Amino acid sequence: MNLLEFELGFVAWWFNGSDDLEWVRLFADPPIAQDLDQPSTPKRSRFREDLTAYLRGQDIGWSIQPAWRGTPFQLAVWRTLFSEVGWGKTVTYGELAALSGFPRAARAVGTAMRLNPWALVVPCHRVVAQDGLGGYFGRLDWKKHFLALERASWRCH
Repeated sequence: MNLLEFELGFVAWWFNGSDDLEWVRLFADPPIAQDLDQPSTPKRSRFREDLTAYLRGQDIGWSIQPAWRGTPFQLAVWRTLFSEVGWGKTVTYGELAALSGFPRAARAVGTAMRLNPWALVVPCHRVVAQDGLGGYFGRLDWKKHFLALERASWRCH
């Protein structure tokens, strides 16, 4: 596992044996792990550079894609979010459902956001409720932080 500290906690990530990004998670406290650092590879180094730049407030395009896995619905939603909702933009759960080809599935989009294994990379913090922020891993302060970092507007559309 790899770890970076940011203002409100820690970002941890893991590459699998095929050197694909398996997950990215946020923690309030440093996670307990025996082996924090994975051996460096060019792909892993690029991801650390991307993540560091992002946490400094730089508009970056991620140099790698996640190791996509999930249900067909989840994959459609996550891939749409990854490719269509860029830096500083927000979308409502209903809008993301429609963009993903499931116009009546706003609640299911919320569930997909809660199950998103690639925090920040598949930017679920950019998905907001029609009348406010919505949720974010139980930590709205994190969601507000990342939206402010991107200077995103999240008021009602």
